[in-house]
Amino acid sequence: MQSGPWRPTRPTPASLPPVRRRLLIPLGLIVLLPIAVVAAPRDLKEIWDPPPHPTLPQRVPVLTGLDAPTASPAADKRNVILITVDTWRPDRLGLYGSPRPTSPWLEKMAEEAVVFERAIAPSSWTWPTMVSLISGVHPRAHGAIKPGCALCEKADTLAEVFHDAGYRTGFAGSNQYFEVQDSGFRQGFEFYFAAGDAPASRVLEYMGYFLEGAAEETFFLHLHLFDPHCPYDPSEDTLARMREVPMPVPESDERTEITWKSVGHACHAVPPMPRDQDIEQEDHPLSSDPAEFLDHYDGELAETDYALRLVRAMLAASELWDDSWVVITGDHGEEFGEHGHVGHGKNVFASTTWVPLIIRPPGGTEGRRVSTPVSLVDIAPTLAAGEGLDVPLSWQGRDLGPALRGEDLPNLPVLAETRYLDDWTMGLIVDDDRRFTVGGLLPIARMYDAAEPLDGANLLAQDDPEVRMQAAILAARLRSELRMQGEGAICEGATQVLDPSDWQQLKSLGYTSDVDPANRIRPMDREPGESVPCATGDH
Repeated sequence: MQSGPWRPTRPTPASLPPVRRRLLIPLGLIVLLPIAVVAAPRDLKEIWDPPPHPTLPQRVPVLTGLDAPTASPAADKRNVILITVDTWRPDRLGLYGSPRPTSPWLEKMAEEAVVFERAIAPSSWTWPTMVSLISGVHPRAHGAIKPGCALCEKADTLAEVFHDAGYRTGFAGSNQYFEVQDSGFRQGFEFYFAAGDAPASRVLEYMGYFLEGAAEETFFLHLHLFDPHCPYDPSEDTLARMREVPMPVPESDERTEITWKSVGHACHAVPPMPRDQDIEQEDHPLSSDPAEFLDHYDGELAETDYALRLVRAMLAASELWDDSWVVITGDHGEEFGEHGHVGHGKNVFASTTWVPLIIRPPGGTEGRRVSTPVSLVDIAPTLAAGEGLDVPLSWQGRDLGPALRGEDLPNLPVLAETRYLDDWTMGLIVDDDRRFTVGGLLPIARMYDAAEPLDGANLLAQDDPEVRMQAAILAARLRSELRMQGEGAICEGATQVLDPSDWQQLKSLGYTSDVDPANRIRPMDREPGESVPCATGDH
């Protein structure tokens, strides 16, 4: 029998629903986190015992009003945990070859999971990627391509698919986009908690509340950890550990010196700028050394790995880890001067669209790696099909189940695109041999060897007719594939109005202010409360 919906207040011991003793353990772990911190390395203490944050008032989970599922999942169904990490770049993780201790727990998990070595985000910033991930369609089809563009109610979200099949559904995460009331992201979730740039400890706290409410029922839980996003501000001890292992700065034939023109926003500054102070950029000492930026960023990755280890501990304490689906991925990467910028969203190069993807099926599997390019749009059909549920016809991704069973995946083109504010659109197509991009501030085409983890030399700089023919073929295929994605549009063009607090939060994260075509720092692109044009189809 299904239990009722969650209570509309923060749970207290007296109001918690009755559950078996073992399911009280997750909340107990939250309570005992300070004890765990004492035993943890000093460099991790700050993320579990952070100072008071002036922009993070105490919040309660949002009850969306969605009724408890009326159906019950079949006895053979398993819990599904989807974890997305903001601003997660693979080449800086030990799991993907970095010599630094940025992902020791993730490397251990990979021994019983499948690691996808060439997963591509459908866009290079949070909102269009996350909407694609939950709706199973590419940005051209859902239309949430700019800050403020909402996902329409017609979309069949992953949470709705699981809820309709009888699973309890919950979300806990931090990023301002998830707080917007009418964004459409809450579709299908009964339990929903989002708070600006809250640290992982706050997200895990509400994960514990969800596990309490779900009791012994089958559930789908989505967590989003924001910590690697700017500002890059790990503890001093973590930073020192990163610097103990020197790492060369990734090479790029378009690398430029880091200045305020390339950074463009206080959030991306190194040394970090206080988020709660209004400091003029020219008054802040900015490092011009990309290695300094990468040291700080790597420190954030190491502390996020510790958070993921605690997620596993909470699930294992409730006997929920071993027999659950666990998917861990990123929403986009981060550029540190490789193509003249610091941050993300401005382009679709490898530094901003290549993301980690690790899938652990119930019971685990023999650890292996898949080199075939895949898209994050493939996650929704993979999880639905893995649980034996009907995959909505609107979804555009493919089931990665064969790869989880050790079979070869066919090599299909993988696409990404970004429409950066109103300035430019840029598209990417990846196949087994090449990465081809076109667009940007100027409609420049570039092609790279896909065997290189990051974009190396632009092959089109060579005067080679064969290379140019390859580029022409990929350009035509990119246009064709994008057109087909647009023909699968599920939402009509729409506008959404964001209130001043939403705009201020987005501005603090660098989403509504950046470098203009003349390389000058410019103000917000729209005033608070101004409507945002959104579009689907062939734009």
